[in-house]
Amino acid sequence: MQARVRGDAAIDLTLGYGADSYILSSEPHDPWKRRCFATLVDLAANSAQLHYPHPTRKSTLSTGAGQIPAAIEKFEAAGVIHRISHVSAEDLPLSLPVLDANFAQFVSWLENPINIDTLAEWLRFQLSEYVQRGHGPRMVTLDGRRQRQTGRVLPTVLEYWRSRSVEVSRIARTTGMAPSELRYAFDVVVRGLSYMEVINSTFGESEVSYFSHPVRNLLTISENRSLNNKEQLPDTLSWGRMLIYYLDREILTRDPARIATIVASIRAQAGIEEVTWIDIASRDDDWRPRVLDVASKIDLPPRVRDDVCRKIEAGVGLVGLAPVPGLGGVAGWLVSCAIEVSIVSMMYLWRSHVPSAAGRIKFVRGMLEWPGLINPD
Repeated sequence: MQARVRGDAAIDLTLGYGADSYILSSEPHDPWKRRCFATLVDLAANSAQLHYPHPTRKSTLSTGAGQIPAAIEKFEAAGVIHRISHVSAEDLPLSLPVLDANFAQFVSWLENPINIDTLAEWLRFQLSEYVQRGHGPRMVTLDGRRQRQTGRVLPTVLEYWRSRSVEVSRIARTTGMAPSELRYAFDVVVRGLSYMEVINSTFGESEVSYFSHPVRNLLTISENRSLNNKEQLPDTLSWGRMLIYYLDREILTRDPARIATIVASIRAQAGIEEVTWIDIASRDDDWRPRVLDVASKIDLPPRVRDDVCRKIEAGVGLVGLAPVPGLGGVAGWLVSCAIEVSIVSMMYLWRSHVPSAAGRIKFVRGMLEWPGLINPD
């Protein structure tokens, strides 16, 4: 398992809103909502420290419900993510060549009708009241002591967009989107480059992996700066994928605070058991039993593994339990098998899920799985 993420990682507020879209099951929705949620959970559970930058100096002071994504707000309260507050994207404007290159990429990408539909779907979510009640106040920049409303985008982008009015009008006609909507999307895309500069100026060049919202992954280009979000997250182990399983089936409540508490617990236990991505990549032993031990401490019901159920159906049962202490030879083995058959038969009656307490019994744990957690491939 090759974990390319470094010790520290960073995400952005846009990814946080994507995670909210999944958690709150909102409409309109972010088309990348499941990926955003899994990325947030996995980075919070596995990175040494997880950070997020802000678009403006005023935004760095944002606290309280509705001012930042609910997922990030609750994860921050749980101590698993931290804001970068001393510098913002507003302080690091992009150069004209960078804006030109990314504008050309933006226009080229929108030549595909499928991409237009995807962007329109994402914009419906981004321009919804839920997102804008926090985004609008954040996008007030500080010009000396005077606050400036900039049409929900950074001043540099606002000025650049005006300079490309002819091209913008053409794109608006071909896509059917308003120029202001396209400007909003372009600002979100290129702001990822400023966020990368915020991260590098804070922690050092290439010291922190930045995993941005997927819309930035698709559209951001730069000749001199490599966005670390091009890296792939390891998929052999995913706590985010596991939580999606339980949320989809309404076994876990869609409460950001509850989810944040679970992730904080996973993070703490994964550190103790040394089963973060980097731990796993640096060791040669079998990490799976330790991961299951961490999972057993979460109050979520495991499921009997499919191969166990198939063996029961075939009447084969399981073998390999140690003889019962105090009984030697065949007698001890027969008693242990009887215990096993009783336990497995009871588990089979719970074909869907077994009580979470069953996962805390060590020799039973090997018959169980927390769906989505470990990728067998």
